[in-house]
Amino acid sequence: MGEDEPQPSQSLQLSSQLSRRAAVRRLAGLALVGSVAGLTGCALPWQQNATPQVTPTLSGGTLSKPLLVYRGHSGVVNEVTWSPDNTKVASASDDKTVQIWDATTGNHLYTYTGHKARVWCVAWSPDGTKIVSGSSDTTAQVWDSSTGKLLLTYKGHPRDVNDVTWSPDNAHIASGSDDRTVQVWEVATGHLVFSHSHYLRYVATVAWSPDGARIASGSGDYSAQAWDALTGNNLIYYRNHSREVYGVAWSPDSHRVVSCSGDGTAQIWNGSSGQTLLTYSGHTDMVNAVSWSNDGKLIATGSQDQKVQLWDPSTGKRALTYKGHMASGQTNTGTPIGSVRAVRWSPNGQQIASASYDTTVQVWKPV
Repeated sequence: MGEDEPQPSQSLQLSSQLSRRAAVRRLAGLALVGSVAGLTGCALPWQQNATPQVTPTLSGGTLSKPLLVYRGHSGVVNEVTWSPDNTKVASASDDKTVQIWDATTGNHLYTYTGHKARVWCVAWSPDGTKIVSGSSDTTAQVWDSSTGKLLLTYKGHPRDVNDVTWSPDNAHIASGSDDRTVQVWEVATGHLVFSHSHYLRYVATVAWSPDGARIASGSGDYSAQAWDALTGNNLIYYRNHSREVYGVAWSPDSHRVVSCSGDGTAQIWNGSSGQTLLTYSGHTDMVNAVSWSNDGKLIATGSQDQKVQLWDPSTGKRALTYKGHMASGQTNTGTPIGSVRAVRWSPNGQQIASASYDTTVQVWKPV
């Protein structure tokens, strides 16, 4: 770690071995312990003024009935991704598989079994021809989306690969890991372009901006970041969350980032300056996942409170609450069975897929 990088506090060092998902499970319902006093040094200076704290209205409706429920997995479903043509969904699970299925009927198409351990993340390429998945087996694997044929195995991370994102031109992938780096590498060759390592703990989430210019990331060190996708320079270090950052998503115009956290909030901030624009506090527990609609009009957040909420990024007004995953009971780690692990808008903006500890993926239509 360079001299210009922040030094971890003792509390962060002790807990740095927790992966993103282990942290989600172990910290559910627990009080915050420790200090983030060590999170200094890397941040670019800006004034932390009071920001809009939105109290959501209760006027938004509720929805509990999905269009379909996919039940092919035998373990927690950690991530979902849509094919660019809206016809298929890929889901990644603790059961060590990625499963491809029809987005309209739920019919199983095929199962990818190339990983040797739980699969944390999956992303469809923008051109629809490939899929990349990341696992606790420390690899990211690129494979043909039609046949499941393995095309490349990336082995640059020594620890769990927690998230992956494609460049808009299909040529590069950025992968975030428990090893406290984001690595940008070539899809065709697996050649490492550069490694971004301004983190004190695991990297939970990564997202490439739609214009291809920047990458956003979130970490267990309570920070979110945005930086140049070609060089890793021009770092914006966002520090307004008080717990781990589990999800990030860019606005369609590539100007804003929304980040969600174990602190129970989703926060919208300027991707070039780090200025906080809005804080959404509609959930009653940790917010595990976030997705911005392609038309920019709504954000979907999924939470440990077993709900998905849709809300307006300009006002914070809640538009809809989805309760299809809600269930009684807990996992053996104390997590509510219906806790939402992942949420993703379809490319055409007509549907949402949400995944849960309940081992299902549910596809539903916002009303």
